[in-house]
Amino acid sequence: MNVARRVLALIAALIAAFVAAFIVSGPAGAEQPDADGLGADNPGAGDRARLIEACVAERIRTADDDTRIGDLRHACAATLTELPGTSPVAARGAIELSDIGKPFTLLAHRPTYLLPWSYNAKVNDGLASDPDQPNGAERTEAGFQISFKFPIWRTIFGSDDNLYMAYTNRSFWQVYDKAASSPFRSTDHEPEIFWRHMADSSLGPFRFSGFDLGIAHQSNGRSRPLSRSWNRAVGAVVLSAGDVALGARAWLRLPEDADDDDNPDIEDYIGHGELRLVWAPNRNTFTLLTRAARKGGAVELTWSRRLTSAVRLYAQYFNGFGETLIDYDHRVERISIGIALNDYLVNDDR
Repeated sequence: MNVARRVLALIAALIAAFVAAFIVSGPAGAEQPDADGLGADNPGAGDRARLIEACVAERIRTADDDTRIGDLRHACAATLTELPGTSPVAARGAIELSDIGKPFTLLAHRPTYLLPWSYNAKVNDGLASDPDQPNGAERTEAGFQISFKFPIWRTIFGSDDNLYMAYTNRSFWQVYDKAASSPFRSTDHEPEIFWRHMADSSLGPFRFSGFDLGIAHQSNGRSRPLSRSWNRAVGAVVLSAGDVALGARAWLRLPEDADDDDNPDIEDYIGHGELRLVWAPNRNTFTLLTRAARKGGAVELTWSRRLTSAVRLYAQYFNGFGETLIDYDHRVERISIGIALNDYLVNDDR
């Protein structure tokens, strides 16, 4: 009964947040386009789609016969990101909006990166049952993360609401342990389905940028005794101010049979939520992640900077619990260097 009440309370709170979002956002005002088809003021999320379509309608009058509508839409979204006062959060939303309907296109979800050098000062030597490395893991390894999303139902409740599926793969690879044939030490899979409401309205000194509500499954795909997995109901909100954004994410673990639970105390180490602060000045992006938990918690710091139009230099520091499922109850202290294809926010043109 306690679990049922917690689930109902979460659903009620999220419904209240949805209603409050519409109250705070207010009715979308009519914004007149300029000569390029876009207004000069910072647009709200409710206006972005209309502004882009107005821009497309304006530019199509003088476009060549072989010009594609998708190219016009992408160009209009790029113009929107360059408007004075447009925050990196609004800019990312505009870019995703321009790409959301393109065939064969996946949208960025979390950062996608490759870490050729990753040093862990606190290796989990307690995994003696791992048949791939009976003598323990090397401190130096490689890592990577691949993360993408795609819409499965657009404008589900309105122009600012889409239903997404997402997938994130995070792996650590003992590539330098030749004696053990360079096994993958950890691979975590996280598929998600979530509803995203986009907004861009004033909330004191901040901008309310929207919220997510969904279900996430996370598993390392191993058999017992190394199997780890759990399911969560997840909610998230984003606030922004200039080049700074704050994301708050909370979750409620969904119950499962005790006989099937490989990690019954995972919430003691990972907690029930996290805060992520993102700052995107000039061509840099800095992030700070914090999690609090009864027995654990974690801190993660990252920095990235544009190298080319498609690649960023990327550095990461992690200290705490829950970096991977196999190490959820073991403290890890790691520093990594590599490259990334994207970050949570970028500000490359300023």
